[in-house]
Amino acid sequence: MLDFSDFQCPHCKSWYENIEPRLRAEFVDTGKVRLDYKHFLVISKESEYAANASECAAEQGLFWPYHDLLFAQQGLQGATRSAPAT
Repeated sequence: MLDFSDFQCPHCKSWYENIEPRLRAEFVDTGKVRLDYKHFLVISKESEYAANASECAAEQGLFWPYHDLLFAQQGLQGATRSAPAT
């Protein structure tokens, strides 16, 4: 099974949260199919940065945990934070 996705896409996040867990449980976890992720960059430059970072994580055997983290923190990447008042 191929997942074409963008870590910055809200529809992709919805699929990740609502559909993917059921498919994983029924097909991936039982060994019936393998899930492969393919980058489909459509949202912004942040999409490219996230994709590149996930490939670095993959080189360390950590793609899927990083994939989960990116979706969990979607919208927070690149957000500017104001300096604390002094």
